[in-house]
Amino acid sequence: MKKFLCLLLIACLSVNGAETKEVLADIQWGLQLNKKSFDELRKLRDASINKQDLIKLYKNRKKLNDAKYESLIVEACAAGLIKLGDSATYKRSLRNKILDPVSFEHSLKMACQKCLGKKKIKQNCTECKGEKSCPNSRCTGNSCVVCRGTGVCPQCFGRGEEWKSCRSCGAQGVIKTNESVFKLYQHKLNQAIAQSKQLIIKNSLKELDRTFLKSIVMIEGDKGVGTGFICDFLGDTVVISNAHVLCGNKKVKLQSNKYGELRYSGVMINKSADMVYYKLESTVDKADALVMSQRIDKFENTENLVVFGNS
Repeated sequence: MKKFLCLLLIACLSVNGAETKEVLADIQWGLQLNKKSFDELRKLRDASINKQDLIKLYKNRKKLNDAKYESLIVEACAAGLIKLGDSATYKRSLRNKILDPVSFEHSLKMACQKCLGKKKIKQNCTECKGEKSCPNSRCTGNSCVVCRGTGVCPQCFGRGEEWKSCRSCGAQGVIKTNESVFKLYQHKLNQAIAQSKQLIIKNSLKELDRTFLKSIVMIEGDKGVGTGFICDFLGDTVVISNAHVLCGNKKVKLQSNKYGELRYSGVMINKSADMVYYKLESTVDKADALVMSQRIDKFENTENLVVFGNS
């Protein structure tokens, strides 16, 4: 609950009316604009693989100008080619474009269903055929040269079982199947969809960073460091932060990227609300002071929040 109140306080300060609404609208617009691209990737993910689709997908790998997205598309195309049985094209054209081809090729495999990834399987002893006793049909007890008088199989030490290398996976513990290759293909496309969405959000928030960075203040104490915000509060220009940022510090310095050290003449604390504000003496451009939201009591639990500073 305390964390939620903290975020709510920061949101009241930083979600500054029109600017943030425009940015959030840009994010929604960007996601909607790229919905066709997302749908195409989902369609490829869920449909049967064909070479024409892979060629088209590969040609569009650079459209977002992002190395991670491009790498994911290359790996998806590589997995698709292998699923189609065209390993020759993969080795000739794509393998050298994958950052870590050895790890990629290992990820094409799944745990062997016969040995369950153990590389070995238990089977009846080849000497005693699971009987556990001495395999010598002429065993005479103490004088038996096979069991040396123990009466038990010397191969399995009387357990009746022994471990043998798994032939299904060649004692590797993993095996490449059509299912495992297709699952990797789908996984890489899912990652590409997620990465493209993150890029849209990240690019939309860059402008928001530039808008509010000049309002952020570093609060440096003798026992810790935190952040606050320059704010227009009841006609005064103040720096608002959480009270716990101040607690335990005898000396506190306010440092702004734009104005340098800020002088303040008074401090007010509301411990129950975990809020503190510093009344500024330093001259600050009013345009850099955030405006307190008028809808504090109308926030919903599902509200989109943009948080700046130490969070």
